[in-house]
Amino acid sequence: MKFSHGLISLSALCLIGCSDNATVPEADGDWDGVRLHEGGAETYRDLTVEFNGQLMLETSDRGGASPARGLLAGERLETLTRLIGDLPLDSSVPSDCPDSDFFISLIRDGEVQTYRGHECGTPSAVETLRDLMADVATEVQRQRSEDRGAVRVLASGHLSNIQASQRIIVENRDELIRLLQRHDPRGLTALPPVDFETEVVIGFFAGMRNTGGYDLGLGLVNAGDGWIRIETIETGPGPNCLATLATTQPFLFVAAKRASEGFLFDSKTVTRHCE
Repeated sequence: MKFSHGLISLSALCLIGCSDNATVPEADGDWDGVRLHEGGAETYRDLTVEFNGQLMLETSDRGGASPARGLLAGERLETLTRLIGDLPLDSSVPSDCPDSDFFISLIRDGEVQTYRGHECGTPSAVETLRDLMADVATEVQRQRSEDRGAVRVLASGHLSNIQASQRIIVENRDELIRLLQRHDPRGLTALPPVDFETEVVIGFFAGMRNTGGYDLGLGLVNAGDGWIRIETIETGPGPNCLATLATTQPFLFVAAKRASEGFLFDSKTVTRHCE
């Protein structure tokens, strides 16, 4: 099992965008990482915390977008380390006992030890660790939901008269009209109302693509310390996917809350797999 590194910041629990100039705290203990998985195949959440507090949360409602990353620090990281130290040495479960809806995997020196919740009575140390990690996961989800509210999708599509890859920010109605005229001279693109007192409009243009099957969508959004970080995700067809041979120009328009410090942008490319 491999634990991915995320961006960090100085707070008890902070998602991407809080600070890019922070240092990773040192945590005492002989563990490398711990993972809580709750739920089944269709509805789940999966929280991983490394020994230095870097965390990653994946949930079934993300729709292929990037997982949330952040940092657990201070007293809560110390508590996590203490609870890990309280875990029983034996993680086995009676063979005739049905599993519950969660398990915890602990990595020490590259070895994985798994503690499964079960209906016959889960050890109290395992339940206590599960409760702490579940609280952290809930807090991350709440923060992610609040961040997501800072950006809303206005329109997306596959055809644009803007054929070069670029990103354009407009701050008033006249600028938006001019951008829409460049994007669609026919005037067929309609956007929902935008309050330019509190919002700006950002147009993302992927550029010319040789075939159809490309989509441009909104990924991870994080807000904090006056910054808003916006990720876009371009999904393209895999080798077995059927796609039109006509050229396309994927685009995405979003409305974003005005950010006192500005915007940070990330992008990633995903390949669609077809049978």
